[in-house]
Amino acid sequence: MYGKTAFSLRDRLRANRFLYFLCGCFRKIFHSGKLFAHSIGYALGDKTSQEAMPIPPPRLRHRVHGDLCRTSFLAAGSQVYWDVAKIMEAQGIKCSEKLKILDFGCGCARVLGYFFHHGKKGVFTGTDIDADAIAWNRTNYPALARWDTNDSMPPLPYPDEAFDVVFAISIFTHMDEKLQFDWLRELHRILAATGVLICSVHGNPVWQQASIFTRKLQTAMSKRGFFFLESNKGLRNLAGLPKFYQTSFHSEEYVRRRWGEHFQIIDYSDQAIGNHQTAVVLRKKDLA
Repeated sequence: MYGKTAFSLRDRLRANRFLYFLCGCFRKIFHSGKLFAHSIGYALGDKTSQEAMPIPPPRLRHRVHGDLCRTSFLAAGSQVYWDVAKIMEAQGIKCSEKLKILDFGCGCARVLGYFFHHGKKGVFTGTDIDADAIAWNRTNYPALARWDTNDSMPPLPYPDEAFDVVFAISIFTHMDEKLQFDWLRELHRILAATGVLICSVHGNPVWQQASIFTRKLQTAMSKRGFFFLESNKGLRNLAGLPKFYQTSFHSEEYVRRRWGEHFQIIDYSDQAIGNHQTAVVLRKKDLA
């Protein structure tokens, strides 16, 4: 009964385009007001955390975190850091001055900032399509990592087998099917022969919950195991993200079958990233 009711309400709202537009306008105005208030507070207040970590401005936090709250931004960054560190430890990876680590889609250093805070050693690189975030990183962490701005399509400006560890958190959760494989092939190229790639996806617990609200998602996941939901458009795009940046869902069977064409699937753990997203741990497979 709950599923049918949810379908009915969502379908009715979308059918009434004028009402849908008004809701979008209200949401946009409300968000703009909150952003202005947070920005004033940021300008007048402390720009470092209790741990003396630099805190990005609200608009950059929102692009990465989907929320303006600085407390939840820091908490999420810390949680993801510990989750990634736990995966690295399970794979026998120890941070050292020679270990080359890439944060693909680093944003405003939400995760790498905690590597620095905890004194982890490594040759760090962060890359993102958000030039504003990269500029902020260069200002606030100038000597701790190389910071690059990448295009929405490969290639990245790195040689073959350049990194021992690559992590992509909340990146493949937002790509369509073609783009995800373009980037998987590129990450395969820059990953060392013995390297490890750590990705997150919207796995079974997430898509099963989300499928309550759309029949298309439910049908696609049962038939193909992948669905690309294009809902973050127009007035709903509050963070000013690129148009291609939407929401993707993956089943475990799909990841093991399709991603397994490019990588060895070492581990697949639901809710292992931020107690929400599924962690997929991969090692390089020879594609020749």
